[in-house]
Amino acid sequence: MNVRSIIVVIALFLIVALVTHHWITSTTPLPANSVASGETETVVQLHQKAASETGNIQNQLDQLVDSGSVNQNPELAEDVAIVQGQIVNNLQQGISGIKVEISLKAASGWQKDIYSALSASDGSFIVEAVPPDMGYRLEVLALGAYKGALLDPFPVEHNMEPVIISLDSLDLVSVDGMIVDTDNLPVPEFELLVRNIGLNYPGSKIVSDSSGFFQLSEFPAGDLQFSTDGDEHFKINGIEIQQAEYKNLLLVVDKGSYSLAGRVVDEFGSPISQARVVLTAMISRADLESTSYRLILTDRNGKFDFTGLGGQAHKLVVDAPGFHSFLTTYEFVDFSNTLEIQLQGF
Repeated sequence: MNVRSIIVVIALFLIVALVTHHWITSTTPLPANSVASGETETVVQLHQKAASETGNIQNQLDQLVDSGSVNQNPELAEDVAIVQGQIVNNLQQGISGIKVEISLKAASGWQKDIYSALSASDGSFIVEAVPPDMGYRLEVLALGAYKGALLDPFPVEHNMEPVIISLDSLDLVSVDGMIVDTDNLPVPEFELLVRNIGLNYPGSKIVSDSSGFFQLSEFPAGDLQFSTDGDEHFKINGIEIQQAEYKNLLLVVDKGSYSLAGRVVDEFGSPISQARVVLTAMISRADLESTSYRLILTDRNGKFDFTGLGGQAHKLVVDAPGFHSFLTTYEFVDFSNTLEIQLQGF
């Protein structure tokens, strides 16, 4: 029986008690001065009084429910479990600030951040209000000098025993270097996201200074990837850093003083708006492979304009609904280049 039901029963009991009391007192002779003074109450008055008291109790209950002090659906609250445990290192010492995620598999894949918690100073964590199910997985996200961990499957049941999760330590390294364009000129204020592609570990951002110089400190050793996101996308692969190894890196990106503008038209010379123009390039330097990807949609006049390009060859692909794709490798003949692309309809 929930809290609301208990209060209703109490209110009904109060009404019955008051009415019974009035019936008993009404059959017992009362002093004349008591009747004359109007101190007796009718059954209707007693009922109204009890209803008023019940309303006051109900209002107090509603306030508790609104504040979250009382669960409005106690039966649902009873159908959840508490997952608790501790994150420790190889020495069984607690690790603080580690995120724990419990996710349930869905048709579209794993749903992140369904239930989560951060470990406390002693490494303990508590994830509350998790509906029992056999299909969960528990993931501990890597952070600092520690690898992550994955428990899959991770059944969630009532009255679970605490789970102890031990994290392996990572070998951290520091690197520095320069970001340059295809002419080896510094690229200032350029931001890249560094990932260890062999680990499920949070990426770290680096930004070059006014001289193109950057530093990366305390990052896991291994295969590193440097990249950006967006319509202008750069990616650098082929960088491997071993434990206790120092490297000064020269990161080349498809940047420079070249530009490519143009116009996309159909067989009759009419401009094609919203055509998808993609420009890509690949640069190989020693063991490094640097790629670029740029995307522009043509304007209402069918025009597009790429600027800040490196001077190496680029692949150009143009697509538009109702037309065959256009593909070519473009070699720059000048710093500023213009071309017209004609698409053939189906």
